[in-house]
Amino acid sequence: MGVVTGSLATEVRRREFWGLRALTAALVLVAVAAAGRIAAGGVGSATVGALVVPVLALAALLAAGRVIAGRSGRELTVHRLRIRRLSGEPMTCVMYGEWTGSPLRTGDIVRFSARRQRSGRYATRGVDLLAAPSGPAIGRTGTRAPVDVLVARWTDRGGYALTVGLLLWTATILTR
Repeated sequence: MGVVTGSLATEVRRREFWGLRALTAALVLVAVAAAGRIAAGGVGSATVGALVVPVLALAALLAAGRVIAGRSGRELTVHRLRIRRLSGEPMTCVMYGEWTGSPLRTGDIVRFSARRQRSGRYATRGVDLLAAPSGPAIGRTGTRAPVDVLVARWTDRGGYALTVGLLLWTATILTR
């Protein structure tokens, strides 16, 4: 709980997503490792099949992810506001996405939940406006990330997960 002490600062930032790029690099690495193992001999058709099928499936998934997610970067609106907690501690809160609800003004009493980021700022999604420090909520305001950013974020996470899975699978197959 706290009081808004400054005006709301808004800027548009570009956020890069690297998951599909990591998956692309892993696919190239697996292809080179498999080609080297095949050239060295001693690899059966089952091993080649165990490597080729996942690589082709992931390459198709990578192409589909590129179509769905489009380019790797997205424009995202960032809102920053200064809040002084009731304990007196000042803090900077950051909200990502398009604004929903009424805008915050200096002097508004707010209740919020936030998580601390590595930068020292606090990320929050929504803020309850209060009539008094112990009073009822008179409104809610916050942000919502655009759908394309949400799709890109989940595609990014999936790309990293598939990269780890592909590298572990390849290590298992090639070390037999």
